[in-house]
Amino acid sequence: VTVKSAPKNELVQVKEKETLQKSLDLITTADENDMFFKTVYINENMVNAYIFDSLVVNGKYRNLMSCMESGTLKTVVYDLYQKDQEKGTIIVSKNNYCFFTPKK
Repeated sequence: VTVKSAPKNELVQVKEKETLQKSLDLITTADENDMFFKTVYINENMVNAYIFDSLVVNGKYRNLMSCMESGTLKTVVYDLYQKDQEKGTIIVSKNNYCFFTPKK
């Protein structure tokens, strides 16, 4: 986000208020569902959330939020972890559907 102003002891003013709010909601939802993202990029309604440097979750914001809230994403990540698969892309789509593409 682009910071417009950040006076000492006052609220930070940002240019992309909606993006900031989505980012904060995503981080809160991840925390509530025992998940962690190393880095998050939000562009319009698309999200790239890195679990590891080489394991990323891609999808629309609303689909990713739904997938976290339902526990589906956590299950997928846990399954990949159990298989020592830490490289690739998890795509989330409607109805909590996730699919994984490994990276070599």
